[in-house]
Amino acid sequence: MSDDEMNQLIERQGEVGEQLEHLGAWELDNKLEVAMDALRCPGR
Repeated sequence: MSDDEMNQLIERQGEVGEQLEHLGAWELDNKLEVAMDALRCPGR
């Protein structure tokens, strides 16, 4: 992979990370656990 390709990839990774942050995707696992507790779903 060339330096230009690597830089483009890093830039795109930053953009995707910002989108995930904006959508709250990093908190998804915690939200699912809270919902499963509220529904009294059995543990994993």
